[in-house]
Amino acid sequence: MADTSSISVSKPDQASVAGDSVAPVTPGFFTGVAGKLLLYTVGMVLLVQVLLFPLFLAERRSAWLLGRSNASDLVVLNAQSIPDRRVSDEYADASRTIMFIRSIVARTGEQRDTILRYSEPIDGEIVTLHVPQETAFWSIPAALGHFMSGDGRYLKLLFKPVLSTAYDELEIIVAEDSVRQYLMAQSGAIALNIFIFSAVAGAAVYFMVSRIVVRPMRAIADSVTRFSETPETPLTEMLPADMSSGQSDEIRRVVGALEIMQRTVSTALRQRKRLADLGEAVAKISHDLRNSLSAAQVLSDGLADSNDPQVRDAAPRLERAIQRAVTLAEATLKYGRSETPLPNLISLQFAPAIEEAVTEGIAGWPGVQVRVECDDGLQIVADADHLHRIITNLVRNSARAISNRPAGAEVGLIEARVIRDDDEIVLVISDNGPGVPKSVLTKLFQPFSKAGSDGGTGLGLAIARELACGMGGKLALASSGPTGSSFALTLRAG
Repeated sequence: MADTSSISVSKPDQASVAGDSVAPVTPGFFTGVAGKLLLYTVGMVLLVQVLLFPLFLAERRSAWLLGRSNASDLVVLNAQSIPDRRVSDEYADASRTIMFIRSIVARTGEQRDTILRYSEPIDGEIVTLHVPQETAFWSIPAALGHFMSGDGRYLKLLFKPVLSTAYDELEIIVAEDSVRQYLMAQSGAIALNIFIFSAVAGAAVYFMVSRIVVRPMRAIADSVTRFSETPETPLTEMLPADMSSGQSDEIRRVVGALEIMQRTVSTALRQRKRLADLGEAVAKISHDLRNSLSAAQVLSDGLADSNDPQVRDAAPRLERAIQRAVTLAEATLKYGRSETPLPNLISLQFAPAIEEAVTEGIAGWPGVQVRVECDDGLQIVADADHLHRIITNLVRNSARAISNRPAGAEVGLIEARVIRDDDEIVLVISDNGPGVPKSVLTKLFQPFSKAGSDGGTGLGLAIARELACGMGGKLALASSGPTGSSFALTLRAG
């Protein structure tokens, strides 16, 4: 007998379940959400302001031209009180130096009155403009044209006076250089305003979004990191006190989803730890059980020589049952060493295998009737021991479900029907029990998920499906309802 004293089943700790420990990464300001949001906000506002820069410049130009026209209107109104309707030299010098007006001419019909004469000859190109007719948007090309035009040009501004109503129209001349210098000075002021506005808008958006989104998400991220280190601590105890009540609906949904995740992970960790403890215990039990079964196998060999005919007839069946138990114990020990036993696939008679497994599975429930429908010559490809365990598990589950029916119900019946489908053979095991509860349908084949029957461990169906898949077949729930359940085992034909 092989020594199994070196066999050990390792217990996965919480760190190994969660994966390798990864140090939390502390993002820099501009690599985090808040910093990127600030940069994007400032950049977008700055881009919009830059695109609107020509419009701002055109507005400044329109305001400057309107200011010249208003100042000229005041000069003409003042000149109306003078007999020759000409401003004094001091007033004219102030208009030229402060308002940059070179000359003013008032017109009424065909009459032209020179209110402010030229201080020096004008020998450059003169461009005529009608001041009130251009809007800021349509004057953008003209505003940009002041920067690209040459020196020495003059602008003749025509407009209808508001104060000096004695005249139909006023005509003033200004040097284009004065407009250009003014717009250059305003360009710097506009650029400064753009940068200030972009910074203020970006900061406002940053602080607003940081309070509503970034700070809560950072708290959630820190809590999840701490939870990964100590999964036994509920996630809600790691979050700020106002996280669930004082935040937006989206944040509360995230917190709720994290709580569900925490419960699921914690449950999985506890179950995995129990499985590890169970695996170690089963390995120890299987070791001692194999020794005991070996002794029982020796004793069963002597029963074949008994004088009692019934004992001699039962001896081969008892010997096969003990041999299967020994094989199962040895397979359990191998599984503890992470050595998955491979099935020994052979071609075998299906009908005798079903009858033997059904007889063993129904042994504890003598009041349940069994009906087997299978052709005698049907061959399948399977592992004899694995097939026996699958059918025995299914029959025991059906018998246990029938025993849970209320008193006075009809006689319990288990049917095993074999259906041939080309190269596949389907064994359908049905019962007239209460059916599988809906609460466990989604996890029926998961370990330790009981199907509602008393006394079950929840491992039988999980083991049966794994054995069926190992033989290249499949096991599934065919139907379930108040009148009973059906399981379908599909294998290859021999």
